[in-house]
Amino acid sequence: MRLFQIAEYMNWLKRSVILCVFFLSPIALSAAITLYNTGTKQNVSLNTQTVDGIEYVSFHSLNQVFKSIIKEDREENRVYFNILGEQIIFLINTSLYTYKQT
Repeated sequence: MRLFQIAEYMNWLKRSVILCVFFLSPIALSAAITLYNTGTKQNVSLNTQTVDGIEYVSFHSLNQVFKSIIKEDREENRVYFNILGEQIIFLINTSLYTYKQT
């Protein structure tokens, strides 16, 4: 496999994990989400919290698994979440977010 193909595959894999975590977590049927960590070859369980009937995973739980970076900017009402080379900017008290590759 050429180097370009490997890099392309890794980018696809990162995006897939991020999408699974953020978009499938609200429809989880149990009180925890289980992820398979390919680096350690172990299952990792993330606890969820239900608010108004929607299940959420805390940023700090994701930080323990993915070694992500979380930064809060209270002046701009934003939370910056850097995970696997990607950045997601959440606007506090809204359902809006911005996604970009870093």
